[in-house]
Amino acid sequence: MKKLKKIMFIASSVFILCTQPAKAQDIYYAFENNGYFINAYIHKDSGNVNMWHSADLRDGIWTWYGSDNLALAYGPDLCLNAFNPGQSSNVDVYTCNRNDPEQHWEFIGKGSNIQIRLKNTNFCLNAYKVHNGSNLNLYKCNSSDPEQRFNVQKHLRIPLD
Repeated sequence: MKKLKKIMFIASSVFILCTQPAKAQDIYYAFENNGYFINAYIHKDSGNVNMWHSADLRDGIWTWYGSDNLALAYGPDLCLNAFNPGQSSNVDVYTCNRNDPEQHWEFIGKGSNIQIRLKNTNFCLNAYKVHNGSNLNLYKCNSSDPEQRFNVQKHLRIPLD
């Protein structure tokens, strides 16, 4: 069994104490577009991913495993998933599988204003007509499309042990 460490998240002056497996490569993010955040509010396989006005620390915080290009939703072992990827395909969360190419993502661009592309494709996350509850889908990558540009907010993880 993996040794668990207590972890504290610091995000916008909000503190959350939780128990997570401690890994050196874990980096925590919120992804914002026009004041709305990528949000996984249904914590089960095929749970829809949408945009929401606040980065709820349970639903809007993602762990980025850069070495595997996986984006893990906070809480259960669910990863950002693009089942049967194509133009306008829905994006959801699904049980993490490092061997599933539909769960491998990469950041395109530098700084905090990036695109999130499904690895080895030309499809990027797209926040179409962003509002509370708007669906997140895939669309052909276009660096000038504001619906595909995300402000990355990095969250600090502090081991308490």
